[in-house]
Amino acid sequence: MVNRSWTLTAAVGVVGLGLALAYRSRLASVGGGWGRIVDLIGERALTIYLWQGFGLLAAAHLVRSSDLPSAFADVVALVVVGVTVGVAVFVFGPLEDRAGGRRSSLPVPPRATVALGAVIVLALVGASVAFTAPTGANSDVATSRSESGLPLSGRAALDRAELVEESLVTGADDEVAIPESAQVASDPAKVGASGKGEPGKSDEVGDLSVPERLAVVTERWLDTHAEDLAEIGFSSLSAAVVVEGAGAWSIEWNRSGAGVLVSPAAAGGSAPGTGRVFPWWSLTKAATATWLMRSVEAGLVRLDDPLSRWVPESPRSADMTLEQLARHTAGLPRDAGLPFIVSTPADDVGSWFDDGQLLFEPGTGFNYSRTGYHLLALALERAEGRAWTDAMSDLAAQSGAVVRFDDEGSQLREPTDPDRRGYRGGLWASGGLRSTPVDAAQFFHWVGHGGLRSSSVDAITAFSTDADRWFYGLGVTPRCPCRVEGDRLQAAAFGADGPGGSMASRLDGVATVVLAPDSWFEGDAPRREFFDLELQLLAAAA
Repeated sequence: MVNRSWTLTAAVGVVGLGLALAYRSRLASVGGGWGRIVDLIGERALTIYLWQGFGLLAAAHLVRSSDLPSAFADVVALVVVGVTVGVAVFVFGPLEDRAGGRRSSLPVPPRATVALGAVIVLALVGASVAFTAPTGANSDVATSRSESGLPLSGRAALDRAELVEESLVTGADDEVAIPESAQVASDPAKVGASGKGEPGKSDEVGDLSVPERLAVVTERWLDTHAEDLAEIGFSSLSAAVVVEGAGAWSIEWNRSGAGVLVSPAAAGGSAPGTGRVFPWWSLTKAATATWLMRSVEAGLVRLDDPLSRWVPESPRSADMTLEQLARHTAGLPRDAGLPFIVSTPADDVGSWFDDGQLLFEPGTGFNYSRTGYHLLALALERAEGRAWTDAMSDLAAQSGAVVRFDDEGSQLREPTDPDRRGYRGGLWASGGLRSTPVDAAQFFHWVGHGGLRSSSVDAITAFSTDADRWFYGLGVTPRCPCRVEGDRLQAAAFGADGPGGSMASRLDGVATVVLAPDSWFEGDAPRREFFDLELQLLAAAA
């Protein structure tokens, strides 16, 4: 919870520092063995601070790649962190002593320090490569249903695919539509803090206004899943629903509040109740795919253009197309083998240029790839002659929304996009957008209902019928009910997922929903209760 808020982080730091100063004399009076431990921690504070993160990464890799019971895995992780920090303290401690003007309490010769430090750094680099390297052209990694190694947005998309597989109806003649039963339309319900109705009064949900229906559905969902959701730290929800012909509605709830608040909201964050700004993460891929289709409509690119037309310096560029990059079927690795926390788009693309090893031949498999979307955006920038950020701002303006970028406030001095057009962030075209839920809902409602030609929407939502390819379209995944018709999966809606929330838009044009909960993952897997809420809100909007 603290790490999600700069304000809380600062507050905890200030309180911790205040307590240390308040009890300074008592800490200074600690003697004996405990006093020596206190002194050692103080003398090695910088080394501990710098190296505990490496210990955490090492522990995460080792524990995730094992089948240890969860309780034992926590013990193993603690030991790994302790050993990493202990070795760092022993090796680099003398340097910290010298910097602090102290006589070293660990008399390790300088040459030995340098040698051991070099060994540690090389070992870390080697371990990073070993943990992230492709395992062969026909590797099971390419089509595995396992969640290991996937970003959180990928795990959510994979769970969506499993739901699709469970609910598929093959050869059905019925029209694919969100079932109105999802809104529990015939049950009496309490109308909460929606601004209309009397609390405690029974009404037929079908007879309620749009905001009342949205409030009822959300309140029932919260009541039904309250205990389970509390276990993952879920304590607040910002959401938005755009209803065709009825405007945009903001949904706000937090555990300490009076209830669910549903209020009219305007895009652009100009009206109260529009919700907090949340990171889109992989919802950004759907926006980048939208730019791809707008470029196709303008005749600037074609879906079957080889990458070599725009990025000839890329390895195997003549063998993959822009459409394959957007569908994650080009055979590219997820992130070109670089640690996510330190990589930039330029690093990611540069690493791919240096390596150039595909996981499989383009078009023959599926692998969720951040690198693929970086190459796609690079091609589109060159084709249109403008930056990705400019294109996103322009699309948002046309939709009536306002978007922000993850490089706002960045302290990086140099551009981090491959062609150095000025972007200074870490996620770019694969996950670098942010906005309020209302703006996100406005944007994606426009995409499916007026922002693109119907043929372009058809292309984006031409979902694969192959479960191993996650039924993926162009930057989006299906929202069921779904059925198979020939070689295409027909869905009732399209959407996208990310660690910060999810989006779903009905293909019949009725409504678009965006959820931005403060927590919706349990460990590495999303809680499917949020998938249910998405479906119920889409139905209630009708």
